[in-house]
Amino acid sequence: MFLEFKLNFSKLVKSKENNKKRSLFSFGSIGDDYTKETYKYYFRKFFKWFKVCVYSFSFLMICWSFFQSIFTSYVSYSREVGVGLEVGYSPLTEKGRTGDPRYDAFPWTPNPWAYWPLVNSSGGFGPFIMWFVYPISRAFLALIWAFRGTKDGILDKMGFNVIFAILIVLLIMKSIVFLTTLRAQYYSDKQQRHKRNIALINAKYESTNKAEDWRQLTVLRQQELNKYNKKNKLKPLAPLENFFINTPIFLIVFRLMTITRPVKSAKLFGVMPLSNTPAQIIFSDFLGIGWMYLIMCLIIIPVNYFNQRFPTMLMKKRFPDYTADSNLSFRNVNLGSSKRIQNIMTIMFMLFSFFWSTSLAIYYFFNSLLNIFSNYCIHLILKKLKPRDTSLTKKLKVLGL
Repeated sequence: MFLEFKLNFSKLVKSKENNKKRSLFSFGSIGDDYTKETYKYYFRKFFKWFKVCVYSFSFLMICWSFFQSIFTSYVSYSREVGVGLEVGYSPLTEKGRTGDPRYDAFPWTPNPWAYWPLVNSSGGFGPFIMWFVYPISRAFLALIWAFRGTKDGILDKMGFNVIFAILIVLLIMKSIVFLTTLRAQYYSDKQQRHKRNIALINAKYESTNKAEDWRQLTVLRQQELNKYNKKNKLKPLAPLENFFINTPIFLIVFRLMTITRPVKSAKLFGVMPLSNTPAQIIFSDFLGIGWMYLIMCLIIIPVNYFNQRFPTMLMKKRFPDYTADSNLSFRNVNLGSSKRIQNIMTIMFMLFSFFWSTSLAIYYFFNSLLNIFSNYCIHLILKKLKPRDTSLTKKLKVLGL
């Protein structure tokens, strides 16, 4: 015992990192500061592996949903009511039946293999649908029924009960991703403040035409970048973490809007079916109700476009040299590729609003409005957290240094 005590005591004169790892198991007390640092060290390790497990599971569920949609027929959806995978109330049980054909799940097709009702937790539709889509769909279905009011009332007839339920689901989803979006944007801003030094490191290891030199310089550059990121607490991959959170949410929302029976049955303002795509109705029945879908698209698409551009506009306000630095040799090396990706994403979201179901277009219209509001709130928070430039730093920026 005394020998172990002396061995631990002798370690106090060695590195601080070693003390962090050993103090938790030491017989002697080496101070509260070391104990706190030890707990922080192990907590960071635990949290790191916890995130790895969560993101790995999320990626597995994303892949499962993707391949299941391609290779299985029982999870396919249809715009027609009573066809494909469909969420509704069970018509077989007295307690679960509503008596309203828009809510009770029963087939409208003679083909028994073309209809798959999702009415209870015993269905074998795979882990993604049963663990994530099914529980949220039951809550979504209950919200639509609660806002229905009396049959053929104003809310029921105009489809507003579905819209109100969509808004509540949207608010819950946005509250889940707000903190992760703030964190990703915080590290993105931090990366932006260090882009000049990162560009210098990249320029220092410009490779030659020889393959051996290229491999060696790539390793050296990556090692120096890792040291620089660790020293300044930069996390270049932090924005990527949003992918593992936003993608499952997108897949869940997509399922909710396409397989929930009352959503497929609802008509906005009593005339615009939420299951139809705007493009289909505009080109097939323009003089009937197609012009109404066109007006809706002329409202939704500009809002979605502005939503995609708004974060860049706010970034330019926080960083006036975002597009180009005062010294042209320090131009942001990733600016061109990021612009191309942003343009592609903007076009995709504009087309999605036109070719997806109307319920999805409405969901992402309100999602864009909330994104604009949340992005502005994040902008104000980051503006307060941004370190202020000293007079010397301002003079150096004017000189391009």
